[in-house]
Amino acid sequence: MEAGQLALSDLFGDVVRARDVVVRVRRVHLTSRADLGNARHELVLALEAYTSGLERLGRPVPYALRDELRLQRSLDDAP
Repeated sequence: MEAGQLALSDLFGDVVRARDVVVRVRRVHLTSRADLGNARHELVLALEAYTSGLERLGRPVPYALRDELRLQRSLDDAP
């Protein structure tokens, strides 16, 4: 999915859905590390796309979003 083809609201919707998936996966006691890693990686991709969309439009990236992206990148196991 390319960020340039989506509206900012669509990108934010992707972030919200990815956050929800991470929360749901974490709540399941039998979740494998791979499932959680995949969910976190999808969240990183969604956050990066939304951040890029904001920057492309010349809008500021909120500090909380920037911090969340930094944290999720540090937890992301994918290369």
